[in-house]
Amino acid sequence: MRDTAFNLPRALAQRLASSHQRQADGTLREQAAKPPSATSSFNGGSGLYGTAADYIAFIRMILQDGALGGTRLLSRRTLAQTTKNQIGALEAGRFPTAWPELSNDVDFHPGFSDRFGFGFLINPVAYPGGRSRGSLAWAGVANTYFWIEPWQETLCRAHDADTALFRCQISSSPLKL
Repeated sequence: MRDTAFNLPRALAQRLASSHQRQADGTLREQAAKPPSATSSFNGGSGLYGTAADYIAFIRMILQDGALGGTRLLSRRTLAQTTKNQIGALEAGRFPTAWPELSNDVDFHPGFSDRFGFGFLINPVAYPGGRSRGSLAWAGVANTYFWIEPWQETLCRAHDADTALFRCQISSSPLKL
């Protein structure tokens, strides 16, 4: 993942894609790509920039039990903790916006309650017409959204798993994911 960073070097900043902001009348206005200011706060909640190819590499690494290209990047123990419910009976999956001009409220699975591991929203049950028990997901404010079904049919075999990556670069999207 050579094209992912919190603080973008000049070569990556020049490749930054513009995004679009939904206006009150429903139209979209392009927001010029503006490199972010340098940060010293590195967290999983915001501020990481990367290409679709790097995002897919990350997903492949999860599907391949923490390894990518023959190199182990996460131990099996660490991966197990990221994909295990870490919040007990607390519920996740419904997120009221803290920034209405940039994002809508999100309810990932209306009528159901998800859980959260160290890095992923987790489906505790299979949803009718939806994803399997144990599937993993996360999303970003610009509607970058992914899900991973690593235990579809067999345990952690990438060729038997399902995944998707959806990137639309639209803030305040009307999409209800």
